[in-house]
Amino acid sequence: VTLAAKKLFVTQSAVSKQIYNLEETLNTTLFDRKNKTLVMTEQGETLLSCCNQVFGQLDECLIQLSQPKTHNKQLVLSCEPTLSMKWLIPRLSKFKKLGHDFEVVLLTAGGVVDFEKDN
Repeated sequence: VTLAAKKLFVTQSAVSKQIYNLEETLNTTLFDRKNKTLVMTEQGETLLSCCNQVFGQLDECLIQLSQPKTHNKQLVLSCEPTLSMKWLIPRLSKFKKLGHDFEVVLLTAGGVVDFEKDN
């Protein structure tokens, strides 16, 4: 309770009250109270396991939402024309069959690449 109160920036009594309210709402005992300590019950363990799964999924969802949306995933390769023609292009069809979820874009202009201008 002390650690939870510190992490939540509330008092210990506020955490205790919320635990009590949750137990009342669920009509079950989540903790056994013994000598000013809390021991989690089997029902408490079940709820903890469920909460860990739900919050894990929520974290994944929030990460996906915060990442920029890209409709076309691309791997842009810049290669000298001769190397591209003699070595890379003959291997691209085999690479494509591996089933990667991105499109390969090949730049063969040669010379220096301006990443900002050429994406």
